[in-house]
Amino acid sequence: MADTYTWDISQLDRKLSDGVVYQIHWGYTASRTVDSKDYTKRSYGSLGLKTTPTPDPLIPYADLTKDKIIEWLTSELDVDSMKTNLTAGIDLQVTPVDGYGVPW
Repeated sequence: MADTYTWDISQLDRKLSDGVVYQIHWGYTASRTVDSKDYTKRSYGSLGLKTTPTPDPLIPYADLTKDKIIEWLTSELDVDSMKTNLTAGIDLQVTPVDGYGVPW
């Protein structure tokens, strides 16, 4: 089954004086179900935005949408590489290659 990818926007940092967003805190999660078992792998980070000059046209903070923020993220981040890494992480969960613990 193919992986499903979802964005989570946990926080936007902005200037109170004009509402300009200068930092996006994000998470990107891959999920997959194999034999009725759910697997997930998550990547997270923050992205600083260029705020000078002010974006034109400026979208008022109250009018920002999750879709607009995701558009900003996908224009700046290497989403294909993120998908590849998340998928590889889930592959290792489904079919582990390392073991941990002690033999006693």
